[in-house]
Amino acid sequence: MQEGIGGAGEPPNSRPEPRRVRASDREDVSNRSVRWRVVEVGPTNDVITHYSDEYNLVLDPINLEFKFRLVFKIRQDHFELYMESLLDRDVELKLGIKIESNSYRRHVKEVFTILGKNDEGHTQYVSLYWGSPLVFLRDLSGLVTRPDVFVEIHFMNLIVRCNRYPKPPKLTSESANNSLPNDMWRAFLAETGADLTITCESVTEDNDDLDDSNADSPMEQRPTPAPATFKVQKGILTSRSEIFAAMFSHGFSEGETGNLHISDMTPQALREMLRFLYTDKMENANIHAKELLRAANKYNIPRMKLLAEEALCQNLGDDTVLLVAKFANVHNGGYAKDFAINCIVSNFGTLIRRPEWADFIKENPDLLHEIHLRISSKMDNGQRHGRSSTTISRYSTS
Repeated sequence: MQEGIGGAGEPPNSRPEPRRVRASDREDVSNRSVRWRVVEVGPTNDVITHYSDEYNLVLDPINLEFKFRLVFKIRQDHFELYMESLLDRDVELKLGIKIESNSYRRHVKEVFTILGKNDEGHTQYVSLYWGSPLVFLRDLSGLVTRPDVFVEIHFMNLIVRCNRYPKPPKLTSESANNSLPNDMWRAFLAETGADLTITCESVTEDNDDLDDSNADSPMEQRPTPAPATFKVQKGILTSRSEIFAAMFSHGFSEGETGNLHISDMTPQALREMLRFLYTDKMENANIHAKELLRAANKYNIPRMKLLAEEALCQNLGDDTVLLVAKFANVHNGGYAKDFAINCIVSNFGTLIRRPEWADFIKENPDLLHEIHLRISSKMDNGQRHGRSSTTISRYSTS
């Protein structure tokens, strides 16, 4: 493996278990340098992380009190040195870095941006150097050893590009009444600037054909509901959907009359779609997920399609996962279909015993083929890694 200077790269995942942390000794060389002794760095098939004590230097020319720690992580194929700043602000420093053991010595000089705490107040790790551990795991005679590694950080020229003012507190806009989504939704409710009337002469939610299992059953006669109307700004719809833009600009009657009839959505789902077009948010996507997915395909609204697919996959269970997989497959819901298939594979032993399984495989041979491919791949991976392919039943999107 090549060696190199780090950057704002991969941080250590988490602090290791106490048994994995090796002792380290701290040596202060001067007020502009620190020297850290990492004890007994040896070969490993795991990940071992060493942490230094906390250092505190005063950096000229602005007398910035700089608190930090060093982290030395060693894996089977490489080692990496990180700096963890305890400041609130970022600083830019020119550092001289020396790493040496009984048979290894590297010395580099570079300017690094040392990241301060993030918006959540957590410290961040900046990679300073990485390389192959083999160069210091063998002594001059070629024998494998567990040498101490010495890390020296010299603060050169002290190029500091920050000030000592703290970060401002993170402000939340959740309670602000004049946020853009809130303002746009109020404009929708007040029909501000409305130049288009949408009439929804729709099936009711009870007649919704989202569940195809009852498609052949006789329909009960119900009174036709009164059409719902929504008055909206045509410009908002055209800016959010190229289908609406074409509909209102190419001589179609909707653009000339200012009236649009929609008969394949319930008023509740249509209102949720209009909420999204106005505010880029939805509040009841899980209730109308299937209608919203179909509408997103029809009017080519990619982000709404993604949110509808995510909502479709919430709260999956044994009694819904097959229906979701089937619906997503028919209505171009690639993400939802893929997630549902993963859930089917993870719960395969339970699902094949359910009464609806026989009809599912008859009606959806393409889905069954994908499920079989996924199971085969999972079994191959399990055998390759020498473990069972049995998976605990779960339907989580997280």
